[in-house]
Amino acid sequence: MDNYNLMDDKATMNEKEVIMKTCVLIILAVTILASTAFASEVLYHGDTYCERASYKLGRGLSNIVHSNTEIWHNWHAGYVDYGFCGAQVGIVQGLCKMMGRIVLGMTDVVTFPITAGVENYPIQPEIPSYY
Repeated sequence: MDNYNLMDDKATMNEKEVIMKTCVLIILAVTILASTAFASEVLYHGDTYCERASYKLGRGLSNIVHSNTEIWHNWHAGYVDYGFCGAQVGIVQGLCKMMGRIVLGMTDVVTFPITAGVENYPIQPEIPSYY
């Protein structure tokens, strides 16, 4: 059993650093993903610059992370409305909308310090988890 303990005296300093960096990255990833899961359903853009910039950054990250929900949403809507053929069309529409959300999300993340026009967003709903 002692052979599986990576933090013992036999482990080199490099192995310990790799383990610590991996733990930090996992904690950081979980924190970022969890913060998008608890987004407020009230789409308040804020009055101050910091509120609008943080809203735009959060919206961009959420659009990137949750963009794959467009596939399921459009597949389901096509299947309910038109059956099997509608489901096939829904998959293609979902893939196109997913790519659009990824591009808009990356644009929001890159340009979040520029808060002009935060209220105007070309895709509705602004955050895909609101389906």
